[in-house]
Amino acid sequence: MPEERQEQRLFRRKLPCANHQFIAAAAHCDICGRPICKDCIRYYGGEHICSAECWTQKIAQDSLHMFAAYRRKSKFKLGALIGLAASICLLIGLSFFFIYSKMERPGARLWELKYSPQCFGYKIVPSIDTVFVMKDDNTVQAVDTNSGKQRWLAHLPEEHKGCRLTAFDSGRAFVDFSGKLLLLNSVETRPAWEYALPQPDLSASLVFSNETLFLSSSSAGPRGGYSSRRARADSRGNRVQEGDAPASMISAVEAGTGKEIWAFPAEEVVVNDLFLVDATLYGFGERAVSLPASEEASPAGQKTENDLNAGSALLALDPHTGFLRWQTDLDGGCVLPPMPIPQGFLIATRESISLISLSGSVLWQHPLAQQTVLSLDYSDGLLFVLSQDGLLSCIEADSGLRKWMADVRLATGRLFTASQYVYVCGRREHKPKPPKTAVHNPPFPEIAGSSSQLDPDIFTLTEATTEKVLCGLDMASGEEFISRTLQGNLHFLNGAVYALSLLHWENNSEMPVDPPQDIAPLSALSAYELSTGVKKWEILIDGAASDVHVSGSVAIVKVVPLDGSDQSPRLIGFSLR
Repeated sequence: MPEERQEQRLFRRKLPCANHQFIAAAAHCDICGRPICKDCIRYYGGEHICSAECWTQKIAQDSLHMFAAYRRKSKFKLGALIGLAASICLLIGLSFFFIYSKMERPGARLWELKYSPQCFGYKIVPSIDTVFVMKDDNTVQAVDTNSGKQRWLAHLPEEHKGCRLTAFDSGRAFVDFSGKLLLLNSVETRPAWEYALPQPDLSASLVFSNETLFLSSSSAGPRGGYSSRRARADSRGNRVQEGDAPASMISAVEAGTGKEIWAFPAEEVVVNDLFLVDATLYGFGERAVSLPASEEASPAGQKTENDLNAGSALLALDPHTGFLRWQTDLDGGCVLPPMPIPQGFLIATRESISLISLSGSVLWQHPLAQQTVLSLDYSDGLLFVLSQDGLLSCIEADSGLRKWMADVRLATGRLFTASQYVYVCGRREHKPKPPKTAVHNPPFPEIAGSSSQLDPDIFTLTEATTEKVLCGLDMASGEEFISRTLQGNLHFLNGAVYALSLLHWENNSEMPVDPPQDIAPLSALSAYELSTGVKKWEILIDGAASDVHVSGSVAIVKVVPLDGSDQSPRLIGFSLR
């Protein structure tokens, strides 16, 4: 019995410590698993470590675990930071995109208006910040050029076919048709007043100043462009039968009430232009030729002696009373509207270019040698004249002497000045050079009846074509420094050239009579740098753009539908800033 108890005690005896053999083990080493006592645990700061080697391994393992945990935590923080940065960048990008889509940049589409096909016959008269659209449903719509929103709408009492619309501010517009002048405003939906014209048609543009409206009416037909006036004058001249009413009537009307203030009968002058300079109202037009009642009109294209003697006249009136201050008669009919300059008025007729002083005296005259003037411009005491023979002349405004002359070879065109340069835009005839013919010497005589040894392409006839050219010349010397070929209808504003063209047809200024049905029309609005002719930007427009109007900093493009198309006519506003 005692021996069995002793064996049990030996079996239950604890293992000795690996470092202290006489001390019972209290735990095992976490690294190697050997038994250790409480002193060893206390020695290593409460860690179950048996030796320095295990302590080193313990530190290494803890370092690895700490580094792995740090890596995991760093990756989580980095992912969260990247996600936050991506969200912020996305929000900033969306904000910039929204702001960029709303901001007015050059070529940006600001607005687009669509009209029903029944309202196809609208007309556009742009003013400073408003576009007046005259539609076929007998309404006039005022649209803001910056936003495209409707400001007000007015109704006409009857059909307005053949009428004209003139606007002077965003709240009022004048409409003339059937011998009447109507005022439309933003207050009333119907015309505010109606004024009966002394003569059947308006012969000049309206002039508005200090709530007074100045107009000229005549029985010689409605006003038109100077090209149509030149054609009419070249064929038959201006004539008034003996015993008829005055050639034209110049009137002053109160803009608020439509009451006539005064009326001046221009007995022998068909006034084509009215303008107000320094508290004086000026009227310019052609002198009417009085013919006997029995004399018949000359055939078209044949000028009679009376036609050749028809001239023009400049009238100066008091805008308050309508009293005639003076009248200056000139030889030759009207070619271009008078141009006010500091020295007086530059007037171009079919006979000469004249400078008329503010008192009505002729300071000088420059003969034209039977060449029609196409365009005039003035800058820094110099007058620039573009004639029909393609010559550009520079004339000193003080003396009338020609300074230089350049051959720009433009059959049609107009000019304008900017900075120290003068620019000319028009159509130039381009004649391709004929191909060189190579003479072949065959080794044997040509057999009768055989084909020619020459290349058949050398007998192809080459036709001359026309191209629209923009030329820039120095004002001082007349030397040409730029010549660019542009396409489309051109407009000039703030040192840039804006061109509207059709891309899918060869003729970029006119729509073909029978457009192809399988090709959709595509137009383009382009902007070119004026000094270099380099294209700045281009906007493609879906449809056949027929016209463009520049109003302030907005280009208004009219897009018309083709025959058989289900598209609606549109007005599109593009920013030019």
